[in-house]
Amino acid sequence: ERAKARKGFLLRVETEKGFSVQHVQINTARGCFSMDVLRWFFSVVLLVFFALVVVANYALILSYYFKKRRSSLILLIGGLAGAIGCALCPSEIVQKLWWIPLVADLGCAPILLFAIAEYSFKWFSGKSK
Repeated sequence: ERAKARKGFLLRVETEKGFSVQHVQINTARGCFSMDVLRWFFSVVLLVFFALVVVANYALILSYYFKKRRSSLILLIGGLAGAIGCALCPSEIVQKLWWIPLVADLGCAPILLFAIAEYSFKWFSGKSK
């Protein structure tokens, strides 16, 4: 048997009996296969990390509400990891939703908006020190 390498990943195998087998080319429409795999891999890793941080932040809020245990939220890291994970994803639909992790994570936009509203209320009502 002898094998000839063709353009891309297309491989043609010729045997002694004269027939050949062609394999499917492993290129995507957008470029190299391995680059898309890397983008999917890092996107999934960042989105899983985002999900873990969101669960931890919500658990901290529930812990305070039910057991009155004080603790700190994990600020900005989860939402930023989720936004970067969405932006890295090869899927165009997911890329357009990059802003959702920033809103879904309590340690990002919600806590910042709450802090701005609280300090603004204190400032306008004259209760600031």
